[in-house]
Amino acid sequence: MGVRTIEQAELHAQLHELGHKVTDEMMRNAVRVGYEHMLTCTLFDAPSGAGFIQWDKTVATLREAFCGIGWRINNEGGYATVVDPTGKWAIAVASGDARTGLEGSPAPVTKWPKGSQTALRIHENQMCLGDLDEAFPRVLAGVPDESLTWMLLYHNDRQANEVRMELSLPDGMDSSRRVSSWKRRHILAAFTVERPVFDAAPEVDLEVEVPVERRIAQN
Repeated sequence: MGVRTIEQAELHAQLHELGHKVTDEMMRNAVRVGYEHMLTCTLFDAPSGAGFIQWDKTVATLREAFCGIGWRINNEGGYATVVDPTGKWAIAVASGDARTGLEGSPAPVTKWPKGSQTALRIHENQMCLGDLDEAFPRVLAGVPDESLTWMLLYHNDRQANEVRMELSLPDGMDSSRRVSSWKRRHILAAFTVERPVFDAAPEVDLEVEVPVERRIAQN
């Protein structure tokens, strides 16, 4: 079964079932603010600084807006999301490739490989997608029902001089650990920029697990 692009009214109907006033503009504004902050970077910034700042400010703006309508911040496992009050919906942010924000197939993939926390969220998505689509295999009895984690993907397109984005539900990764399979895609309107689009360096991988050992004091 192929990926299905969902209409704006359908997505809003799903979100409004939770009683929250989510709009496309809240997500588009988060991506716009992230891009504008990224433009403040110069050659004096670290090589990955621009990409990190764009991602970080997109996350921060999205979470600030959503927390204003009752959602909450979640950083479990170092994975930054915003979660609705019922715990059934979560949204993460990531950069996507050139197919991001375009209708049809092939579907986009995340621009950079992802870590164990993304893989875990996709596994949780697969377990409870049966509640979203009757054609999807149902969860076996005894398997916990976790929240569905969506991704707000964005892409800086130099050729089109625009930034595209979409809110999509991931359900698979490829052999390079990029998210490449989506159960739902909601295309958001792109925004154009006055000066040439800057293609940021990769965002810092915040899913790297660093072992911490306790130092033993020496006499």
